[in-house]
Order: sequence, then C-alpha cells, then structure tokens
Amino acid sequence: MRMRLFTALASSGAIAVALLAAPLSRAQDVTTYHNDNFRTGLNPNETVLTPANVNPANFGLLFSLPVDGQVYAQPLYLSNVNIPGKGVHNVVYVCTQHNTVYAFDADSNQGANAQPLWKVNLGPSVPSNETYSDDITPEVGITGTPVIANVMSGGPFLYVVAKTKNVSKTGQVTYAVKLHALNVATGLQPTGSPNPITRSGFPGTGEGSVGGYLTFDARIQHQRAGLNFVPASATNGNKNLIVITFASHGDNGPYHGWIFAYDATNMRIVSVANTTPNAKNDPRGYPIAAGGIWQGGYGPATDGNSLFFATGNGEFNPANKSYGDASVRLKFSNFSIADYFAPSNQQQLDDTDADLGSGGVMLVPASAQGTYPYPLMVQAGKEGTIYLMRRDNLGGYHATNTIVQELPHTMGGIWGGPAFFNNTLYFGGIFDNIAAFPMANGQIVGTGAAQRSTTGFGYPGTVPSISANGTTNGILWALRNDGYRLDSGGELHAFDANDLRNELYNSGNTEGRDDFGYPVKFVPPTVANGKVYCGGNNQVGVFGLGKWTAKPAFSLASGTYLTAQSLTLTDSDPNAIIHYTTDGSTPTIDSPTYGGPITVDKTMIVKARAFAAGVNPSAIASAEYLINPITGTGNGLSGFFYANSQDAAGTATARKRAPTINFNWNGASPITGVDGNNWAGMWTGQIQAKTTGQYKISTNSDDGVQVWINNVLVIDNYTYHAPTLDSATVSMTAGVKVPIKIKFFQGSGGSVLQLFWQSIGIPQQIVPSTQLYQN
Repeated sequence: MRMRLFTALASSGAIAVALLAAPLSRAQDVTTYHNDNFRTGLNPNETVLTPANVNPANFGLLFSLPVDGQVYAQPLYLSNVNIPGKGVHNVVYVCTQHNTVYAFDADSNQGANAQPLWKVNLGPSVPSNETYSDDITPEVGITGTPVIANVMSGGPFLYVVAKTKNVSKTGQVTYAVKLHALNVATGLQPTGSPNPITRSGFPGTGEGSVGGYLTFDARIQHQRAGLNFVPASATNGNKNLIVITFASHGDNGPYHGWIFAYDATNMRIVSVANTTPNAKNDPRGYPIAAGGIWQGGYGPATDGNSLFFATGNGEFNPANKSYGDASVRLKFSNFSIADYFAPSNQQQLDDTDADLGSGGVMLVPASAQGTYPYPLMVQAGKEGTIYLMRRDNLGGYHATNTIVQELPHTMGGIWGGPAFFNNTLYFGGIFDNIAAFPMANGQIVGTGAAQRSTTGFGYPGTVPSISANGTTNGILWALRNDGYRLDSGGELHAFDANDLRNELYNSGNTEGRDDFGYPVKFVPPTVANGKVYCGGNNQVGVFGLGKWTAKPAFSLASGTYLTAQSLTLTDSDPNAIIHYTTDGSTPTIDSPTYGGPITVDKTMIVKARAFAAGVNPSAIASAEYLINPITGTGNGLSGFFYANSQDAAGTATARKRAPTINFNWNGASPITGVDGNNWAGMWTGQIQAKTTGQYKISTNSDDGVQVWINNVLVIDNYTYHAPTLDSATVSMTAGVKVPIKIKFFQGSGGSVLQLFWQSIGIPQQIVPSTQLYQN
C-alpha cells in the first residue's frame, strides 16, 4: 500500500499542504509537533467532533493505552498504515522516557488490538539523578516529539531522538544521544540508523571549551523541543533535513543551545550551529553558559527557508555570537544565526530566571496579515509579554519601533506556546485562564485578550490544540496538569474556540468515568479522525464519541466507622452487571461479580463498575472506609530556623513549635531574626499512623526539601525550584510512632512548605497536629 504524508510549509506566508509521496492518506494525519511546521496546533480537517456533540453525555474516555514510561512527546497519527501480517490500521505512535516507541491501533484496544501493533526499545534510559536534575523523573529517554517523513527508500519513517546510558563489560559508563529512523509499519531501522549525535571541534571559547573548541556533551545536553522535518529546497542545499535542537537538564552545565541538521534520506549529519559558542558563566554565577532551546517542548518553527526559535537564560552579546533570552532566526542556506530580537529587560530576565525561551515561536498564517505586507511570528515567555515580530526583520535588541507589537504582562507566563484558528491566537499561561487574541491586518486587536476561558490553569499552564472543519466547528483542547495540585488525575478540557467562555467538556466532571491518569507537563493533546489522544504517566488516554452505562450506587458513604459495616451496590440499568474489588484496584469483567451485601470489617477501598452489552463501561464508583482509626494526642513538631544558610546545621538562629507543616511565607521572614531570603529550616519529632498500611507522603515546596521517616530519606529535592509536589510511599503501623525529620531551604522569591499524607480512608490532607509529636 502506498501512502502520502503531509507537512506544513509556507506559501506566501500561508499554511499550505505539501504532498510528500504517492496517494492514499487522509488530511487528519499528525506527523509533527503541533500539527505543522508553523506550529499552529490546528487540525482543520476534523469532521467528526463538533461543539454540538462534544459533551459529557456523548463524549468521553474510550480506552487507555498502557506504556512503560512517561509520555512527554506528543503522540503522532497516521491513517491507513499497512502493518505486515496485521492488515490496515489507523495508527497512533507513542514515545516514552523509557526509550520505547509504540505503534497502537488508534481506534480500538480490543481483541488483536489489545497489544501494540509493534514496539521497539531504543536502549537503556538515563536515571534522572545522573542528569543532576529532577525536572523529569525517574528516567530520561525520549523527550522531544518525533517527526514522520517519507523521503527515504522504504519509508515512511518516524525520526526520533533517544538518550541512553551504556555500561561496558568492564563497567565503564558512557552516555549517548542518537537519531533513529523507524519504519512506520514495522518499527525496523534502515541502514544508517541509529546515528549518534556528536560534535567536537566546534569553534568557541565559551564555558566548557578546550583550546578554543566546544564538544557536544551527551550527558549534559537535553533534547526537549520537537523535531523538524524541512523538505528539500534551493535554500537548504536541496536536502531533506531533520533538525534537532538541545538545551539542558535543569540548568546544569556547562551547556549550550545546539542545533543539528541531518539528511533525512541517509541519516548523515549536514550542519551544526550553536547559540552561545563564546559565552562564559551565567551572570547569576552558575558555570552553565546556557542559551538552550527548550521552549517547554514546543518545537521550533520553519517556513522552509529559516528556523525560528527562542532561547533560554544566558549571555546576550551578538558581538561574540551569544544569543541568550532572544527570539532567533537561523538561515538554512548557511546554517547560521541571521537575525534576532531581545527585549530591553533581557538582562533582568536572565538574572531572575525568567526565560524568554520558556515559550516557543509560532509563525502567523497569512490570513491574519490582511493588508500588512510582511510575514509575522509571535512569541511569549515566562513574563507573559506577547511579542509580535516581522519574520524578515526581527528587530535586534530592544528595537520596539521595529517589532510590530509588544503587549507587556498580558497573561500568565508561557511554558510551551500558542495555537491559532480563524485569525485568533490562543495562549494558556500559568495561573491563568486560556486567552484568545484576535488579529486583523497584521495586528493583535486591542491590548488584552478579547475573551478568556472560565476555567483557569495552574503551573505550568497548558499548550492548546484546536480541531475544526475548515473555519467552522472550532474546538480548543487543553490538558490540565497543575504542578501544585495534589490529586492523582489530570483533566482534558474542550472549549468552543469561538467563545472560550463556553466550556464543552471537562473530564474531571464525569464522576471518575473519564479518569486517564496524570498527564505530564507541556504535552499537548493530539486530535485526529474523531479522537483525542492524551499522553501521560505510563499511559495514553483515548477520547471520542460513545455511550456509557450508568454508574453503580453505594449504600454506604466513604468515611470513618468504629465498627464493621454492610455495603450494598445497585445500578439503574437493569441489564448491567456489577463487578467490584476491595483492594483498590480497577474493576474489570474478570473481577468478582456483585451478588449481595459486602461486609466492611477492616480499612479498605471498594471500587465497582457496571458493564452492559453494546455500551462502554460505567464510571468507577469508589468509596474508602477507615475502620476504628487511632487518633493521637500530639501537638506538632519542634522547629529550628537558620539565618544566612541553606543547610539546617549547627546552632539555630530561632526555634518555634509547628503544630502542622503548612507554611506559605511568600518570601517574607519566617520568624524574627531570619530574613526572607537565604535561610534554612528543620522540623523534628515523631509521626504516628492512624491505620496500618501504605501512606503517600507528599511535600509542596519552594525551594528545597528533604524528608526522613523512620530514619530513611524518602523525599529528596534539595534544589531551587518553583512550587513542586514530591511524593513517596511509606509503610506505617497504626498507633506506632516513628521518627520524622524535615529540612528546607529558601533561596529567593516565593517560599512554601507543606507536608501531606494520604492513605485508605484518609484523603490527601495536611498531616494533622494530633499525629505529630515533638522530640
């Protein structure tokens, strides 16, 4: 079977569809990050999903696809793929941090499709602690979204970058980053694949250089942004290019912003560029150099002639070829930086870790230019300022009279980038609602959003995608994964793209029916052929139109009971059969069938689900019962504060009992004698469980935190970071007191420390004072 695949190019500044191979494919194919090389996030060929049928009654989770790691790369989609020995399938391609690439049937997980059509592991991943960062845990493998192209013999191929740790027979450890090409039908690799991504002898005197040359460090450099496929043209030497960009792991260096181009037809390297070849130490004093291209995973954009991207923190000095915190244009003709824009507060952005490059560049389609004569691009970073620029003249340093528009602090900071539909830009900033910015004649209309969604998003915001049928039936899709939230599930939201105030669907409002786990940060949903694919933690949720049976009802509410109880299950559908579990696992048709009252005589989680022929299973009904818990007599932990230190050691500056660990100092002084910046704290004593079992211990911290329970270090995130949730599972025995110690440090900015626990019958909550005892 011959196929044709699509990619997005520029035609007079517009999005045009270019045929890459022979017939037999559909326009729904998603072969690159955010749908096209302009990075609009728009599928304009969706004829199944409409604002009229996307609602909780008709739309929801159809099934989930289990995988072996976190899914940071956006799932890609191809229709009508002939899988040898398995027939023709619509296929969704999923990559994990465990370095596994999966090809799943995109429409079903039943029968023969219960298993992947194929899967390939590309080598051992790298433990997160060996990258000196916990930004992605517990392992790092495939992060950047791959790209699919059909220019190599025997294709099409999926091009993907994997990071590996290799141990020789003698115990020598090496790290590698390799470009792989996988046949979309078989997963097999052609001659020349994989090809290690390496570079030594690159001219540069910057951090990490030796004798005037830089060497690419596979351990330090992180391939985070989506890959590009750039079709052959006169401006790139008539080569079909795979373009790959790099940043770092958690600002651990020395690193640089590397850009590599490989020939997609033979996997050979073509060109290399660097954003900071001569940059020295970061102004904050860290030996990192920086200028990385990460963009919250948002892939660089291209019009076929140049590559457009934004860089993160780092030295900005064009005189020595350093382009930190800048929007950049790299020309393919000589593979060098040809133009840039840096805002007037670039140095402040660098000093305060407010990367311009947290957000990616989107090229604005020609329809929004109107009478404006120049092609445009748009970008925003951590400050939430929108910069609208001419692609042919980015403006240089603080040339606000040259850039088209600057809208200061218009929304929450951007980690990722915008989407585009019907001449409107859509941004999903942190701690903000999704905002719509109409454009006309090359200008953003007004100085703020014309409308915002009624639902807000926390950290790190959201990267929206849009489905539409031409210019009608526009739906904005957004995944919610708020880093500060303490629940275990994420949410898929759908909004009317013409009026974001009209929320069509929220998976969090379906009584658990559509719980698809916890999506990781930054990844946008993929919409294709009537379905929505949501990457997450060890699974991909697949949403679409359908019908669901009724949810079972429990006669006994969740709660605390001093004696044994009797539980009855019922369902409003007379044709439904109820299956249940008492160990907290998800009920399946193989679980026990309900036939009468269940005796609840110990602490347990009961889950039940109704199954009926011809419809999807019901939402999972669940209740937690805490039987005869032990309530302690504690009054908190002993607290110690250390001024001008980031290590809670030696003689404390001040002491104070803490009834609970539930602090939000917000950068202010925590206690008399200790300034709001650069201090450490320690809390010690004992913790007592209410019931026997597994407890999920969690901290919400800004900055560093460590927790020991029963003299075992269970949480270790002693780093600078924004409010971050860290968790560990600990076995505890009812009524038994065990030692607990918590260490914390505050650098600058916000300061938060909270200690939570959760167990059967105990919802996630601040550990109560009654269960904490001073030394």
